[in-house]
Amino acid sequence: MLKLVAMGGGRIDLNSADLSVILQETVLDTRKAEVLIDARPFWDYSELRMLPGFGKKTLLKLADVATVVPPQPININTCSSADLQSIPGVGTVLARRIVEERPYDSLEDVVLVKGVSTNVMHVLRQRAVAVIAANDNLTESDWSNITTIDINNCDEQLLLQLPGVGPKIADRIVSGRPFDYIDDLREIKGIGANLFDKLHDLCIVSSTVTQDTQAEFVEEDSWFSEGVFESPSFDQKTTLPQVANPVMSLVAYEAAVDQEIRRRIPLLLSGWLVAIAIIVGLFLLRNYGFISITLP
Repeated sequence: MLKLVAMGGGRIDLNSADLSVILQETVLDTRKAEVLIDARPFWDYSELRMLPGFGKKTLLKLADVATVVPPQPININTCSSADLQSIPGVGTVLARRIVEERPYDSLEDVVLVKGVSTNVMHVLRQRAVAVIAANDNLTESDWSNITTIDINNCDEQLLLQLPGVGPKIADRIVSGRPFDYIDDLREIKGIGANLFDKLHDLCIVSSTVTQDTQAEFVEEDSWFSEGVFESPSFDQKTTLPQVANPVMSLVAYEAAVDQEIRRRIPLLLSGWLVAIAIIVGLFLLRNYGFISITLP
């Protein structure tokens, strides 16, 4: 059985620590601690910047005593509808469709489900796996013991525990980092179709762009409430809004696109109506002899 080593250094895991531990070990007060617990799980420490009241100073102090250990990826073949809805971009309807199409032999098969966008698949590749149908008879406790390896961050010794992976292939995997998708393993010399099928459900690929994204911190202790929250205004230019983070801003982006389309439709229709009115007017004036149109 594979075993991953959790992040250490004496820091607490914000995904698993209870309220009393968070209040005792961190600078958070009761209100902020409860907000953090309600928003769990977190897949990256930078996600904390989205919580109301978590300013730059708070996050810097929190990083000294706490960390975020990403949760185990969900199994797309056995997870609940609620687990699927925790994925950004997956709502009630899409979660139901994914469940109805199970089981999946590969995580890439989910792209065939109606409504699964490129952004949703990008997140699923990081947060989900598709365990082969032959293991569907495992008990719930057996599923919890299956652990995946992040091939972008694990060491070579951990890779050697994978079935069919020897020292040469492990060294090639390390040399080929970083990988954008799990399918990039196919390009490693020595990994054929059979070995890839074995590794596909035991490995995941962490995002290679998260660390390059600079967090935008809100002001310290600036809380939002339903009564005073103002939705962001989108730029009313001729181009569609640009999204800095295609995963976390998916809902806002779709709303902006819908707003832009609705704004342009009346302009398009009015333009056509004016053009038709001018053509009809010229035709009538010509018939009544008010104007004369001579073609060259």
